[in-house]
Amino acid sequence: QFKHIASLVDFKVKKHTDLNAATVAITSFSITNIDNAGTFAVATGYTTDVLPNVTWTATGRATFKNNSEESGKHGVTEVTLPTNVANTGNDFLINNLVIMPQTFRSASDENIQTVNISYTITDAASNVSTHSTSFELKSFDNVDDTDNTDTIITGWEKGKHYTFVITINANAIKFTGSIVDWTTQTGYSYLVN
Repeated sequence: QFKHIASLVDFKVKKHTDLNAATVAITSFSITNIDNAGTFAVATGYTTDVLPNVTWTATGRATFKNNSEESGKHGVTEVTLPTNVANTGNDFLINNLVIMPQTFRSASDENIQTVNISYTITDAASNVSTHSTSFELKSFDNVDDTDNTDTIITGWEKGKHYTFVITINANAIKFTGSIVDWTTQTGYSYLVN
């Protein structure tokens, strides 16, 4: 059994079967506010057969992205962005990131760990749409479905290998907003008899 004081993390992407006739190309990918520097204390009195208790204290954070200056550091393997994502979930975005264990921070923390992804979808008629989204790293669950509510991962533990799969779905909704002057309208009434 492999025993390690760090965590091993992979990120993969796939397209939903709704997009079988379309081409999905990832244009950028990163994970931000990841604890990447710190100190650890090892408890005394352990044996060679038992992984010692290790306490990590983070002192620094970083952004990890594919095709970046981080490649080759922390065990990250250089990954070329997929230009035609399959629906198998085997296309790597980040591969073999050896990183310090950490608990994912809450939404109220300005340094919450996030996933950022941009991609294009080209449909069968050659129409291209561009999309970007960011979401909390702790929003991944352990079931490949559409609700993201099953057992949510709360962090990375020492000696464990994590594989995260992001599915690009055709049913994504893109919201846009605008700000306009507030105008007052005459009130409306309804009499209930």
